[in-house]
Amino acid sequence: CDAVTVNQRRSHRTLTLYSYQHRLFFCALATFVFNAFFKARFT
Repeated sequence: CDAVTVNQRRSHRTLTLYSYQHRLFFCALATFVFNAFFKARFT
């Protein structure tokens, strides 16, 4: 039972880390696209 709890906690932490990296990547991508669109439109 204890081992299962530790395993779930570890997988949850990995999932949280992945979610954070995914969100960070999405924000960077959105910023890049927005900047490219902004420059293309107003340059």
